[in-house]
Amino acid sequence: EGKVDFGPAYYFIASTYLVPAGSSIQSIDEVNRAGVRIVAISNTTTARSARRTAPLATVTEVPGVDLMTTMAQKGEGDAFALSHDSFVGMLPQVPGARVLAGQFQQTGISVAIPKGRPGALRLASQLLEEAKASGAVRCALDAAGFTDAAVAPLAKSSSSSGCWSS
Repeated sequence: EGKVDFGPAYYFIASTYLVPAGSSIQSIDEVNRAGVRIVAISNTTTARSARRTAPLATVTEVPGVDLMTTMAQKGEGDAFALSHDSFVGMLPQVPGARVLAGQFQQTGISVAIPKGRPGALRLASQLLEEAKASGAVRCALDAAGFTDAAVAPLAKSSSSSGCWSS
């Protein structure tokens, strides 16, 4: 925030937990219990949010999704913290695992412009709002394989149309 100004969000990353097969944990609230072992990726907002929102649980940080997946396969954790879209690749590798409904963290992904450029920020923000209203952001997310990703709501009213063609 000291170096850039942010415009409106265009996408939200929501984090939740994957629980292994046979887990008694049914909701995000149930993760915040003494004895629950959470595994999260090191130095991420998801790991920090898991610690903050589940202070009774123990959080172990690992360097990447590959190790997290191995730990889930071996039952070396009770809840695995990632963004919803990150579970797409992990879930098939952990038979019987479930992704808990809801979220314990939501992060808006926004346009960022260097400080001291208010005109550029206004222009980028306007273009982004138009791209959300026209459906261009939705189409881009779909084309990238993020069909379940939520487009951030419009900051102001606009009309909507369909996808563009190339």
